[in-house]
Amino acid sequence: MPKDLQTPYITLAQTEDMEEILKLQHLAYQSEALLHNDFTIQPLRQTLDEAIAECSKSLVLKAVLNGEIIGSVRAYEKSGTAYIGKLMVHPNCQGKGLGRRLLAAIEQTFANRRYELFTSCKSDRNLHLYETAGYVRFMEETDAAGIAFAYLEKTDEDKVEKKATGVLKNNFLVCANDATTLYEYMRIGAFNEHIMNVVAVENRTLDFHVHEDSDEMFVILDGNMQLEFDDGLVDLSVGDFIVVPKGTRHRPVCTSLVKCLLIEKTGTLTRANTGGTYLP
Repeated sequence: MPKDLQTPYITLAQTEDMEEILKLQHLAYQSEALLHNDFTIQPLRQTLDEAIAECSKSLVLKAVLNGEIIGSVRAYEKSGTAYIGKLMVHPNCQGKGLGRRLLAAIEQTFANRRYELFTSCKSDRNLHLYETAGYVRFMEETDAAGIAFAYLEKTDEDKVEKKATGVLKNNFLVCANDATTLYEYMRIGAFNEHIMNVVAVENRTLDFHVHEDSDEMFVILDGNMQLEFDDGLVDLSVGDFIVVPKGTRHRPVCTSLVKCLLIEKTGTLTRANTGGTYLP
């Protein structure tokens, strides 16, 4: 691992990245274990199956340098709050701003008004990072092992101006390539209460449906498909996009593999709301 850190890029992690991220986690959390003289803390005990299960309910980012994952952070959303956890950076790459970049990136990915995270009350370095990023402590709690944790929160009003290096860069074609599981929404971003999902669909004609409260945008990243309306079909191929006005009855018709970007207001999705997939 180079000590002279170049510029890593931050992107979405996939399930196949979790083994490498877990190894990084076991390495990065050694300092926390030493701080408390306790090597049974949860990040060191977590198994690969447990990590995959946890991340199936979260959005995970990774920082990559020369093909190696050197940092990661994850978060999930519930009732308007993004719960951020397991922000980690390889020990050889710490102190160079990557942790701050990861934190800013995960915040940008979630269109929330509130963020929450926690760290050990003894973790002065972590507390400094979070508090200089605009987080404030609102609660302390001690676990069964006697470790005291500080809980911190941040709202839009608390945000500080982000530098350009704190902005998440992504690539639609890379996201399309990563979408290998059929009928599963892969969330790649969010803005102004809108969600961006990439989904791969093959040999599937969905039911006719209507979104009453939001327009819906389709962008074709790979393959081709049709959208059927009451008055006919519209053919869509790579590079095409179409905005379906709210209240318009429609259904996707996919006779071959297609990967598309869907942009719609939070809560618009119906079948995806119960697990993130199109059900057969």
